[in-house]
Amino acid sequence: MEPLGEPNPEQRFTCPVDPVGLDDMLAVAKGFSWTDLPINGLRHPRTEGLSGWYLWSSETFPEADDAFEAHHVRHLTHQRPEIMAYLALPAGWRFLLAPGYEDVWPDDSLLDV
Repeated sequence: MEPLGEPNPEQRFTCPVDPVGLDDMLAVAKGFSWTDLPINGLRHPRTEGLSGWYLWSSETFPEADDAFEAHHVRHLTHQRPEIMAYLALPAGWRFLLAPGYEDVWPDDSLLDV
């Protein structure tokens, strides 16, 4: 697995890292904007076949059972390179990127799934 994500979240956010590889899968909301902000991300523990990451580009979390589609991380490397560093955050973390704004925080409730 080729790790991604610079700068190192362990140095920026004082947390351990759990980098994703290009072939890892993540859940991307249907209708995700591949060009605009905001971008929200949260990470549950890894499961077989999924890195634990869920990404969406709206203000609220999509609740529908079929709201997300699986994508390889490699699809993000060219279209959304600004989020690659955040994908090294471990399970139990969230991020929000908006114009001129960044927020990254732990959320232990993400570990209980």
